[in-house]
Amino acid sequence: MITTCIGSNNNLPYLKLAIESIKKNHHFKDTKIIVAAENCTDGTNEWLEENKERLNIQPIIIDCPDDTCGIGYGMNEMAKVVETEFIHFLHADMYVAPDQDLALLKLFDKYPNEKLVVTSHRVEPNVFVGTSSRPGVIITPNNEFGAFHHDFRQDVFDEWATEFTKENEEYEIPLAWGCSFMIRKSDWDESGGNDPQYNPAAFEDHDLFLTMRHKGFKFVLTGSSMVYHFASRSFNSNFPNDVMTRSNRLLAFENRNAGLFIKKWGGLPMFDEYGMICGVRPIST
Repeated sequence: MITTCIGSNNNLPYLKLAIESIKKNHHFKDTKIIVAAENCTDGTNEWLEENKERLNIQPIIIDCPDDTCGIGYGMNEMAKVVETEFIHFLHADMYVAPDQDLALLKLFDKYPNEKLVVTSHRVEPNVFVGTSSRPGVIITPNNEFGAFHHDFRQDVFDEWATEFTKENEEYEIPLAWGCSFMIRKSDWDESGGNDPQYNPAAFEDHDLFLTMRHKGFKFVLTGSSMVYHFASRSFNSNFPNDVMTRSNRLLAFENRNAGLFIKKWGGLPMFDEYGMICGVRPIST
């Protein structure tokens, strides 16, 4: 029914934690997992090979010169081999709360005639200076649940998340997160997936969601489903020594891809009150 697709780049401890949470907390225990491991030198490839049968994982090993494949490329490659009705994309630095998958799946019954992108509410540690809670994201003190894989308090978070989702099961906003959503495989194929010109990262999600808007997709973020997001542990090359600042590499790609987005759409992204892309702001000449 569901295939969970996870991209990973040299963050094996978080990938292990993500898969552990899927096996422990997902309602559907037989969910297949696909992992796109790009240029991993930290033992990820070996760990996947050793555990693929036991954990029902299909590894996709990506050897990409100059680290130029990236997030969108990995999503596209994983989606190509999905055979189930639904695709569930996750970051490797995410931990899923109890029944996170079931709550998302129920939305497809609630909106049976829509092309849907459904997303979980997030909790993130306060690792970036000046970050505050916003629609769909709760920022917590680093010591409340943990800021790293080694100090994460799984049982405490599971208990808290279970109560939160019970109390917020009717909460819905029109918002989606890049690389963290569930969608029908047929709808993903119709969308065309991620535009490869934005590889390895930055603006690929804005481009994808704007394309989906033009194709009539509906976006729903629900409070009935929860993930813990360790925040930028999967692409920030300053991690783990300096998780609080964005890497020069990432900033360079953001600047380049902003130009590509402007060329394609005629302006920079405009966002609604929830932080979801809703159109473009034309560039003055």
